[in-house]
Amino acid sequence: MTIETYISKIMGLYMLLFLFTILLGIVEICNRIRKNKVIWAGFFPCSLLYSIFGFFCTLIAYMAYDDVADPNYWRYQDWTLQDFILQGIRTFLIWLSIGVSLYLLSEWNTLKIKRRRKRTKRVMEKIIDKKFRGMIYIVQKGKVLHEWASGFADLPNEIPNTTETKFASASAGKAFVAVAILQLIEQGKITFEDTLGTLLDLEWNAIDKDVTVKQLLNHTSGVPNYFDENSMNEYAKLWIDFPNYKIRKNADLLPFFINKPMMFPKGEKFQYNNTGYVLLAMIIEKITGQPFDEYLKKNIFEVCGMKSTGYYALDKLPAKCANHYIYCADTDDYRTNIYSVDAKGTGAGGAFVTVKDVIRFWTHLLEGRLISKPLVSEMLCKQSGNGADAEEEYYGYGMWIINNPNGKDFAYFQGCDPGVSFLSEYNPNNGMISVLASNYGDNVWRAMRNIREVLYK
Repeated sequence: MTIETYISKIMGLYMLLFLFTILLGIVEICNRIRKNKVIWAGFFPCSLLYSIFGFFCTLIAYMAYDDVADPNYWRYQDWTLQDFILQGIRTFLIWLSIGVSLYLLSEWNTLKIKRRRKRTKRVMEKIIDKKFRGMIYIVQKGKVLHEWASGFADLPNEIPNTTETKFASASAGKAFVAVAILQLIEQGKITFEDTLGTLLDLEWNAIDKDVTVKQLLNHTSGVPNYFDENSMNEYAKLWIDFPNYKIRKNADLLPFFINKPMMFPKGEKFQYNNTGYVLLAMIIEKITGQPFDEYLKKNIFEVCGMKSTGYYALDKLPAKCANHYIYCADTDDYRTNIYSVDAKGTGAGGAFVTVKDVIRFWTHLLEGRLISKPLVSEMLCKQSGNGADAEEEYYGYGMWIINNPNGKDFAYFQGCDPGVSFLSEYNPNNGMISVLASNYGDNVWRAMRNIREVLYK
């Protein structure tokens, strides 16, 4: 074997090592992306490994070639000693310096994130009411900015609220129903312009059967609202004449609205409407042949990895579900809300969620993994509303929209029941997602206003 052949084999080995270590680096980078870690730090093991392998291979190559009979042997020895080994050392130092630089850069970035979290924590401690009981969880671009846990999930037994606590979310479940309907539209199984009369076989009485799916989604349908916040201030009053324990599916709510007249002609104006989303959930059931909560579980919750989210009956709650408490002024203590809300959630709301599951929902939604990105844009933009209220002025599909004259609009979904308050908001301008939940009905809206005022600037 000539010296030229030997050197070409060494160079070939170098290339194989280079490709192998680059592959290892790519695997490490992908792993870091999956775990939301600093990406460029993945180059460190690649560069370090290559430099170590390269140096030792060069040294071994120098020592291994011992064909004294080769007339070029001594020239090889001199060339290797003066150049080849030095080139190997140079390669080692270059790759090592690149690796160390990238590692230090990643550590500096990690340090900046830690400093920002500490700064955010100090700010949040000033603006969040110390009496707030529940969870506040703020994430920006995959990084946790702030985590606040307070109060008890189980008051008598003093079990604290944590990120694993399952909170009732009341009307926030409308966002899940809206996504399910948009999925069916995207699949061509229904359209925005399909009507109640064509989709549901019911005796509509005075209800306009030409109300469309889109009008149900954006609260312009005018169908009679079984719980109208404009005329009733307490959800618990619904159960004075009808036991709440009988409400376990959407059809159980029909007696509350099916014989009532339209509130206004369809499409005339925006007015928030719980009945509309009960009807949307019934449409899901009719089209898919599944209970709506089973459809949501398979097509949304499981897709997003929302393992702790579901529609649970109050008499069959799984582990880590919070009890939700109502203050009793006459006795100065608390009672649970089990006689004040539906026994099981419906299309109008009632899902139990964890704060981390809500982040997973937002992430998958925004990345287009539940519905296409063009449809996500429609969902999160103004579809109805009149701008009369600063926070509840516009509505998309299952989402409230806050007009932002200085950038992209904010989108949020919320819920409120006796002993329940929930809000989660997305700010597309800085990638921030906030989740606030209280199992004492504490004021998540005031807390969110403070967050906007301080962290959105």
